Amino acid sequence: MKKYILVMVVFLLLLSMTMTIVYGWFTYVQRKSVSTFTSNDIDVIIYLNEDLAVETMDLSNLAFVDFEDDILNDTNHALNDVAEVMSFEMILSGNSPVSKSLITLDIYDTTHPLIYMIITDPAIVDYHSYLASLINPLDTKENILTQIDAHNQTQIDTLNQEIMLPGETQQFKVVVWGDYDALSEPKDIENYQTTLAVQFKVVNAYGDVS
Repeated sequence: MKKYILVMVVFLLLLSMTMTIVYGWFTYVQRKSVSTFTSNDIDVIIYLNEDLAVETMDLSNLAFVDFEDDILNDTNHALNDVAEVMSFEMILSGNSPVSKSLITLDIYDTTHPLIYMIITDPAIVDYHSYLASLINPLDTKENILTQIDAHNQTQIDTLNQEIMLPGETQQFKVVVWGDYDALSEPKDIENYQTTLAVQFKVVNAYGDVS
């Protein structure tokens, strides 16, 4: 009888905890802050030669976050954990001449509700702190997004200007979140998806790249 009572108590405790967790999750979503708790890390290795290389990746199951609470203030200290991180490593073929890799990024949904950063330093893993260093948090949202875009273009320009010797590697990563407020109605965060295409074109470092 004692064992039976103990089992019932444990069961009720677990049931109570489950109900509490579920309730807390829905409260979290209703505040729009970090609406999903999963993240996806994707590692891509590209071997560069004279051919054009294109990598396409489906962006789905993204974490949709609140711009002020999460992007600016990271109120729940979860922004780093829910980021989708795509890491790229380019390896120049040993038979290639001294080269440059011209990189372009294209998101197929031209009105996409995404906020993303391009990072060339693989040691950076605190994405919120890095983001905070790029922007003026007192500025308007539109201007802040423009500041992030300008940073991304600078990173791409830096990668495109880097000279690679045969066998050398080049690395960068793309860190992505969904912007809840920018998502079209109805705000179906579970089913939103788009495609990111990254193109790599190898050119002679001392030739005409036009």
